[in-house]
Amino acid sequence: MVKVVYVGIGRGETAVRVFDEFRPYVSALRAMQQDCRPDGPDFLALNLPVLALETTAFHFTRRPYYYDQLKLPIDYHRDDHPGLGHNAAIAAFAELGRYADRLLALMKRCRPFGEDYQALMITKAALGTAAYHFTHDPAFFGAKADSAGPVGIQRPQ
Repeated sequence: MVKVVYVGIGRGETAVRVFDEFRPYVSALRAMQQDCRPDGPDFLALNLPVLALETTAFHFTRRPYYYDQLKLPIDYHRDDHPGLGHNAAIAAFAELGRYADRLLALMKRCRPFGEDYQALMITKAALGTAAYHFTHDPAFFGAKADSAGPVGIQRPQ
């Protein structure tokens, strides 16, 4: 029998160092929001992973509004938001692949389906939801194939 020890992430300053590593990803998501109409569907879809990560950071660090200082000013009077576009969104979310990989690596350090694992799962699911909103790929950060070959994706017509 093999005994598995889950080290988790830790609390306090240890967790702060872990969540400080996510600042570039939050900044990237916030920058992507600048091309979207404020409070429009695309803007709100990009807000999902940021708010989820803030919730997860609070779970570990007990610091509210962890990434609040990374907010960018929003010009509500501007009416020429270009949006991301499908191809630009795919490229942008492909760049965020390391973010999803880092979340998965942290989840592997936690007891499966324990409270820390679930807190990280919230953020991973929110990132996947935002990617789906733009790419319509339900497994954008997931497996692209299994042992039987490529996974078929049903695209909306």
